[in-house]
Amino acid sequence: RIVSPYEAAAIPIGNFRMRVDYVIAVALTATSLLALHLFLAKTHVGRGLRATSQNRRAASFMGVDVDKMDMLSFAIGCSLAALAGSILGMAPFDPYSGSLPAIKAFAVVTLGGPGSISGAVVAGLLLGLAEGVGTYMLGGGWRDAVSFLILTVVLVARPGGLRGETG
Repeated sequence: RIVSPYEAAAIPIGNFRMRVDYVIAVALTATSLLALHLFLAKTHVGRGLRATSQNRRAASFMGVDVDKMDMLSFAIGCSLAALAGSILGMAPFDPYSGSLPAIKAFAVVTLGGPGSISGAVVAGLLLGLAEGVGTYMLGGGWRDAVSFLILTVVLVARPGGLRGETG
């Protein structure tokens, strides 16, 4: 087990104490999500990326260099993966630490609906809130079970996710 230097430091927020590494992780995540949203929604290149992901041929006909967009999307994906690895690396970890976050990331994407960034954000927030409430009410051992119970219920009720297609 590798111990983070931030593990002992905490910031008081009301009646709670939040670890410094969690505060940094939340700030980095929120900043990167906002930057990605603004880039994809407000820039010409971002619109080209979205157009390429939805219909390559139509984007090409509209003058978008789809090969350049492919390379750019790969670079953005690698950068976000590096950021996620840096954020996960601030918390204590061992060789088996990555499997649960990967499964939870799958759950968040599934709950949010395929291709829905806003759905993934909402699903991530709801899943985190449900885990917190579940931990408070049922104990720490049930935290992950609550996540997967919610995933199961949503998949049965809405197979396309919270904001995805329902058919």
